[in-house]
Amino acid sequence: MPGPKTHDISYKLLKKRLSHQTLSSLPNYDDYRIFAQGHDFFIYYNFYKIRTTRKLNEQIASSTLLQEYYFPNFIYNYLKAAERRGCLYNEEIRLFLEPGYILHHILDAYMHPFIIYYSGDHTRDVNKKTWYHGIMENLLDIYFMRKYENFDYVTPVNGHFSFDSLKFSEDLVAILNDSLLMTYGINNGGYIFKTSVGQVKLYIRAFKDDRYALKRSFFDLVDPIFKGTSSFSYNRDETPIISELNLQHEIWQNPMDSNIVSTSSLLDLFEEAITVGSQIIEKLEKLIQSGNITKEGIDAIIPNIASTHGLVGNQKIIIRNVKRS
Repeated sequence: MPGPKTHDISYKLLKKRLSHQTLSSLPNYDDYRIFAQGHDFFIYYNFYKIRTTRKLNEQIASSTLLQEYYFPNFIYNYLKAAERRGCLYNEEIRLFLEPGYILHHILDAYMHPFIIYYSGDHTRDVNKKTWYHGIMENLLDIYFMRKYENFDYVTPVNGHFSFDSLKFSEDLVAILNDSLLMTYGINNGGYIFKTSVGQVKLYIRAFKDDRYALKRSFFDLVDPIFKGTSSFSYNRDETPIISELNLQHEIWQNPMDSNIVSTSSLLDLFEEAITVGSQIIEKLEKLIQSGNITKEGIDAIIPNIASTHGLVGNQKIIIRNVKRS
């Protein structure tokens, strides 16, 4: 997954690409930027409880949640659940799904294959010195913060993830409970999302904000043991990531299918994902406003791509730890 700030910034950039008509019906768009974290709420949920975190990491590593299901099914189930509760046109319900969950999924699908290829890994490998995938995503967060927010490395950013959990309505909890259970077989998914809202800020404060670089020193010291703690702390020089952005547009391969090649840079993919996301949202808004939510209508709008590898979803694909030549 791209990091929390990359998703947060994409949410803000998306706003500039949505039509006036769509934005006029979403007056509180900026207040719900926490929704940009999409399905990553599952990762932040009780992250400080080692046993729970380990279980969630195993689930993400196997990608059963995000890979072996038909993504448009979730969108359809979510909207029908909202329709049954009589809140299909509620701003919060639409913001969670469209600039939140859908854009997050699309951004992952577009950027993840590149990150896996250039980092050489997807999950932590005990035989490696560190987890380059996570380090790359952390530096990318810093790169985008420097580019779009004039980040100075030391100013805390946990405030960007503040959200009053009371705004997370019972309707949204119920809709997520229903749609996540119907699509993925997850119980109490709405409760997990609501609880995680307050834990994202805590995660950023604990592992990313680092005014005096003390956390960076500690995380780098213990990285050989824990294989990946160097992916923490925003008080880092981001320039090493520039050489990994493929600004020269060299050919690279999809790690899951070497027959799929591209010359896109990571910045190209970032921009393309936001553009595609805006187009999907505009089409989905028209469908929602028509009041005629059908499976065929959703399938015509929502691409069935997996967020983990960008290929067709609902198929078992092994995400390899690749070695770039």
